[in-house]
Amino acid sequence: MRLRNRLILVGVGVVIFLIATPLLILYARGFEYDFATHKIVKTGAIVVDTQPNKASVFVDDKLQKDTTPLSIRFVLPKDYNIRVEKSGYQNWTKRLSVKSQFVTWVNQNRDTITLFLTEPNLNRTISADQTLASQYRDEIAFSNAGQISTLSVNKGNISNLGSFTSNPVVLPAFPILWENSNSTFDSLKNHPIVLTKAQLSTIENVETDGNHFIGKIGTDLYSLSPTVSLIDKNVLTYTLDGNSVWYIQGNFLKRYDFINNNFETIQTDVPLAESGQIIRADNYLFAVLDGTLYRINDKLEKIYGNVSTTDYDSSSAELMFANNNEIFIYHLSDQSTELILRSSTQIQNPILNFSSGYVFYQNEGKIKAIELDGRDHRNLYTIADAMSNFAVSNDAKFLYTYNNTTVKEYTIR
Repeated sequence: MRLRNRLILVGVGVVIFLIATPLLILYARGFEYDFATHKIVKTGAIVVDTQPNKASVFVDDKLQKDTTPLSIRFVLPKDYNIRVEKSGYQNWTKRLSVKSQFVTWVNQNRDTITLFLTEPNLNRTISADQTLASQYRDEIAFSNAGQISTLSVNKGNISNLGSFTSNPVVLPAFPILWENSNSTFDSLKNHPIVLTKAQLSTIENVETDGNHFIGKIGTDLYSLSPTVSLIDKNVLTYTLDGNSVWYIQGNFLKRYDFINNNFETIQTDVPLAESGQIIRADNYLFAVLDGTLYRINDKLEKIYGNVSTTDYDSSSAELMFANNNEIFIYHLSDQSTELILRSSTQIQNPILNFSSGYVFYQNEGKIKAIELDGRDHRNLYTIADAMSNFAVSNDAKFLYTYNNTTVKEYTIR
C-alpha cells in the first residue's frame, strides 16, 4: 500500500475516533440522539415488575426482549404506551411519561403490578345454614348442622368452634360485628349473653373484640358481658377500641374506659344527627353523620357529603369512602381526596386492598377491581360472579363470595 493511502486511512481513523469517542462517552452516560428533535438528549429508564413475573412487556407495541422483572435503559424522554401481557392473565396497560435522568416505575408506590387471572380458579364450595363475616371481613363464620366454624380469609384454614347449646337466647341471634372468632366464641361459652324478649327486639347490633361485648338496646349503650350493664343513655352510635368505647351522645363525642371505669368528653360540637358511624383509623378519628364524612381533629372538618361505606387501610394510612355510585380515597398524609370510580350503576361492598393496588367492589352481578394508580387511566377488571357479599385476602390471591347458604373460594391471581 502506498504511503499516501496509508496516511489517508490513518487520517480517516483519527477522524472516526474523534467523532465516535465523544458519542460513546455520551451514550455511556445516558445521552442519545433524538431524531424527532434533532438534539442530543439525556435519556431515562423504565422499570416493570409484576406478580406473577415472566410477563411480556410492550413499549409502543414493540415487544421487549426480556420478561419481567425488567429494566429498560436509554429511553428517550416522551410518553409511551406500556402493555403487560401474560398467558392466562388479563392485560395491564397505561400511557406513561419518561423524563430525562429519571426512572419511570410502572408499578407506582408498590413492589409489583398485580395481574389477575382471566378466569378465576374455583377451589372449593362450602355449604352452610347461615354465614356471617367479621367486622373487617378477615373471617367468615358459618354454621352447618348445629356446628359453628370460621374460615380465615388470609390463611384459608377452617376452625371448628363447636356449637351453642345454652338456653335462653345467646349470640349470634342478632347482628354482631366481631373480631377474633376463637376468643369471641370462648367468651360466649363462659358468659352467654342473656337478653329479655323486649331487649332482643330493640337491639341494633353487637360489637366485640372477644374481650368486650358492647351493644345498643333501644337508644342506650350497654356492656353485655359478663353481665348486661348500662354504659350511657341516648347514644347515637359507638365503636369499640381496645379497652375503651367511643360514642356520640347528642352534640358530644365521648370515650368510656373499661379499665379505669371513667368517662371523657372528646368533642362538644358534634352536629345533631339521626344516623351515625365512628371510624377509628390508628391515631385518626372520623365520623359519618347523616351521610356526611367528617374528620375529628381540634374541630370537625367536613370531607364529603354523600357517604355510605368506609374502609381504612392501616399499612398505607388511606381511608376509602364510597356511596352507591362513587368510590374515593382520602389521603391522610396530605388530607387530599381522590376520586377512584364514578359508576352509573350501583356499587356495593367496596374493599380497599392497598397491597395489591386495587379497590374491589360488587357491580352488575360481578366482583370487580379498579386500580388505585390514577396516572393516565385506571385499569378495571371483572374478577368473578358475585353473591350477597365477598371478602379478599390481604395479598389479593384469594377471593371469597358468600350468601346465607354457600361460601365459594377462588384463586384470582
